[in-house]
Amino acid sequence: MNIHEALVHLRRKTGMTQREVSRKAEMASGSLSRIEQGNGLPSIPSLLRLLEVLDADLLDLAVAMKYAGRQPEARAHLMDEWQIPEGGNEAIADELRRDVQRVANASTAALADALQEINRIAGKVSALPKSKAAG
Repeated sequence: MNIHEALVHLRRKTGMTQREVSRKAEMASGSLSRIEQGNGLPSIPSLLRLLEVLDADLLDLAVAMKYAGRQPEARAHLMDEWQIPEGGNEAIADELRRDVQRVANASTAALADALQEINRIAGKVSALPKSKAAG
């Protein structure tokens, strides 16, 4: 099961509609529909809000993805398998936040490098002699 199927499974367990979940998670109504159809992925903050509304956590999502919700003992099994201490969901969320921040920092640095290169090229172009046709 992938993330969009797992979110559908978790939502259906609550008995809530997409509209109810979207409203409570403060998402645009079509966003959840697109996510559940597999036409997009939620951002980490959106995913955490969705899970909160669904009264679930990251481990519940992992259980739904790995076991398709078929095994009630799957949560305990995954906690043992992944060596997650009780209350370890906060640690998982913190690690995800750190990963997102690392990606954001890398993206910002790459964007700054790209802008610097564009400025360098623009400087060379502006230094070229003007053609008579353009003048």
